[in-house]
Order: sequence, then C-alpha cells, then structure tokens
Amino acid sequence: MAYSVQAFADSATDVFTDERYPLGTIRFETESEVESADSSLVGPRVLVFVKAGAAITAGQLVEKNAAGTTYVGKPSAAAANTHPMSLLGVAVVDIPLNSYGWVVKQGECAVNALALTAGATIGSSSTLGSVATDATFTAIGKALATLGAPGPVDAYISIP
Repeated sequence: MAYSVQAFADSATDVFTDERYPLGTIRFETESEVESADSSLVGPRVLVFVKAGAAITAGQLVEKNAAGTTYVGKPSAAAANTHPMSLLGVAVVDIPLNSYGWVVKQGECAVNALALTAGATIGSSSTLGSVATDATFTAIGKALATLGAPGPVDAYISIP
C-alpha cells in the first residue's frame, strides 16, 4: 500500500457537518503537533476520519457502529474484551451524531478509563466508551499513568 503526505488545512480537533475527507482517511500528526495540543503527550500519532453514528465524547473509545459501516462509529459498547478489529480509535473531540471528526488509532491520547495502574495493559471495559485492565488477546494499549477513579488517563494505543 502506498502512502502520500497530505497537508490538512484544519486541526485534528475540528468537527464537520459534511464529509470533508473520505471516510477512513489517515492523518499523521507529528510529535510537535501532538505536544502542542496536549503537553502531557509525546510522540507522533495516527488518526482516522470517521462519521458519528451516535454522539461521541472526547476521550471515548469508539467502535464500528454496525456490520458494514467500517468508518461509522459510536462509543464502545459496555462490554469487556471487544475485539480490536471492531474498534476505530479514541475520540480527540466531541463528535455529534451524524457529524465527522478524527479518532486516534495509534499513539498517545487521553482515554476514559476506570481505575488503572501505570503500565497496565488496557482494552475495552464494561463501562460505555471506557478502557480497563485487559490481559487478553483483546488488549489495545498501555496506561501511561495511574488513575485512582474513573476519568481520563494518558495511554498509548494501537488499534488495527
């Protein structure tokens, strides 16, 4: 598969009411872009352009809305161990129903979580749109900080 560098005239935190880019468009953010958006994060990251099939909140883990809707997403169902192939990424901004925006599929981001320990392997949880400790084949990343109560936590994720 060939990749090309594409210049984007907007930010990864912009939300659109029209399909500004083809669904599934891949966006690469450099380390400086990531760090200028959130100084607690480091390194580059990869995002994918999606449509919200249900309202999505920043920090929520996003899954495919239904079979046959590859880049239409919704908050990950309240089910532990969702297979990574069913996931799209983590929302960087609120995306209203039927609007379009970017989700992180690889790299550091802030994701909603239950209580976690730094270094814990994480995957989908039984709380809508959140992650929790997951030592199974469905893991999608690692917590970068300790979190004592439900809320956002910095994590490194890698979703196919």
